[in-house]
Parts: sequence; structure tokens; C-alpha cells
Amino acid sequence: HRVHVLDDQLAKQKLAAEQQATASARAQQVLDVLTAPSAKRVLLTAAKAKPEPTGRAVYLADNGGLVFQANDLGQLAENKTYELWVIPADGKAPIPAGLFRPDPAGSASVVLPPLPKGVPAKAFGVTIEKAEGSAAPTAPIILVGAVPAAGE
Repeated sequence: HRVHVLDDQLAKQKLAAEQQATASARAQQVLDVLTAPSAKRVLLTAAKAKPEPTGRAVYLADNGGLVFQANDLGQLAENKTYELWVIPADGKAPIPAGLFRPDPAGSASVVLPPLPKGVPAKAFGVTIEKAEGSAAPTAPIILVGAVPAAGE
């Protein structure tokens, strides 16, 4: 009888070990997929929803260097254009940082526009302006992004 009880316990432990090995192998497969350099990362959105416009700016105040990339922008009439603005941290007037029009896919960029050196930015904004641009932003601001505080 004791041998039979021990055989049952051994069978249960063997089954638990097999289940643990299967779970471990699956976890390793998930980790391999998530960390593979060749894995493709895809953002899915509502099937018929129009993507919202986005923009990313990289700014180096010391030398006035700015690289801006926008996606999913709408097309504009011929007499209109998008304008990028630097909003200074010192509260002074926004600085125009370039005019741009998106390609047919809605992408556009502004790379190293002529900007004054040493102007810390509080934020960046994009407006729709007349084709020749504007001396001051015209409402509404289409895209806006605050500069993160130091350490963020």
C-alpha cells in the first residue's frame, strides 16, 4: 500500500514538473519575441479612424539646433502652410522656426532652421498660417508640446 501511495505522489510530481517545463518554455518564447532586434512593432488603431497628427522635436538651445518631424498632418489649401514655433521659457514672443507642407502621406520635417542661439524653450507649437508665414502664431495651435523639466 505504501508503494502505491508513493507511486501516486511521484506521478503527481512528474506531471507538475512537466507543466512547469511547458510554462517555462512558453515564457522563454514570449521573451524571445519581445526582445528580438528583428521583431516588428506595430501600432494598431481603430480601423476607419483617421490617425491624429503628431510631432516630435529635438532641440539644442545652446546652438539653436532643432529637428522636427510630423506625421498624419492634413493637406492644406495652396494659400496656407504649417508653421513651427519655439515658445521661449522667458515669456518672450514665440519665435518662428520654419514653414512646411506635408507630403501626400501627411509627413513633414523642419531640419536645422535658422534660430537664435541660447534661447531655452518652454514649448513648441504648430499653427496653420498664410503661405508666406506669420510674425506671430494664429490660433488655433494644431500641435503643441511642452519641454520636459530637467531630469525628465
